[in-house]
Amino acid sequence: MKKNTFLTHLDTLKPAEVKKFGAHLKLKYAKAERLLKAYDYYVTFHKKAKLPPVLEVAFQKINARKHKSESELKYLSTDVSDLFLKLQDYLIQEKILKTKFEKEFLWLQILEEKGLSHQRNLQFEKLKK
Repeated sequence: MKKNTFLTHLDTLKPAEVKKFGAHLKLKYAKAERLLKAYDYYVTFHKKAKLPPVLEVAFQKINARKHKSESELKYLSTDVSDLFLKLQDYLIQEKILKTKFEKEFLWLQILEEKGLSHQRNLQFEKLKK
């Protein structure tokens, strides 16, 4: 099996960043048990030359049983895709939080969307400086 998109992107992170992402997932998606199990399994392949096994084997290792239907395999595949999207959102969020100007500009947009014109004008003047 070729490396999935999630693992390809996860491999670009340092171990400390992977831990932060894992903590973010476990905090924000605490009730998404299937997603977290998939993360815990696939993160073991971080920075390893060894490729993850096919979905059937991965499902069996994650759930400690064989799949009963093709839909269960589809769920695992969907979970891996969801992990990639969550990783993408996390990396974008981290980048935005590190950049003061982007953060301030986003706040300006939020103030405008909420119709808070006075605060928006104050924020705009702050950004002009």
